[in-house]
Amino acid sequence: VVGKFKQTRKKADNIYHIGVGKLDELRDLIAETQANLVIFDDELSGNKIRNLEDELEVKVTDRSNIILDIFAKRAKSNEGRLQVNLARMKYNITRVNAFQNSASKGLGMRGIGETQMELNRRILKNKMYAVEKQIEELKRQRELRRSRRKENSEKILNEWLEIAVINNEMITLTRQTRIYTCACNIYFSTT
Repeated sequence: VVGKFKQTRKKADNIYHIGVGKLDELRDLIAETQANLVIFDDELSGNKIRNLEDELEVKVTDRSNIILDIFAKRAKSNEGRLQVNLARMKYNITRVNAFQNSASKGLGMRGIGETQMELNRRILKNKMYAVEKQIEELKRQRELRRSRRKENSEKILNEWLEIAVINNEMITLTRQTRIYTCACNIYFSTT
């Protein structure tokens, strides 16, 4: 961290989120320290991020994006990675229009066709739907494995109790003669 700014305003600026004076101070600090990233401790709209990046000529991000990055780095399981991916898509869907260039208008005249922004949002929503389905499938598989483990542990316990009852005489004989044998919970164990 090379610098920190705080600004108290009644309402955030519509273009840059901060005032022009603070923007100039921030630009000077970036030039002085050669910083390559600016982090805002507030949620920024896509347009504000784009405007700040154009003005400051460095990458600009906000608190939510930093949190998503941290979760993405720490996600170990497949389900965890999918959940972080879904959260990032939900975060980005409102920012789709900010990162489009002005040349990507709809086909034909205004109102006809699908704009690039609408197309990108639709693609992103389809990806979100697919990821949600994958997460649901993983949850279903986890529940199925959990129920099977429970059934198997009860079955193994019952088998072990049956073996103990059947082999009770052998266990008693083994204790009396001090001969140690394997008392496994496997049928017809020979070792």
